[in-house]
Amino acid sequence: MLRLLANYEELFDGTLGDFKTDPVRLKMKKDAKSYHGRLYPISHSQLSGFKKEVERLAGLGVLERQPKSE
Repeated sequence: MLRLLANYEELFDGTLGDFKTDPVRLKMKKDAKSYHGRLYPISHSQLSGFKKEVERLAGLGVLERQPKSE
């Protein structure tokens, strides 16, 4: 196992990788309407950890706040 981890150290260094691809553009239909579904349920015991992880990913730039979303 240690040899495998050493051979692929860049994959298992504990950081997020970078998916190198061209930017993607999504075209919406002119008559498309926004949809707001129910939130995914998270147990109260896991909520604190979930919030910390979301903040960590937002700090890394993986997630971005969208306060003015429809």
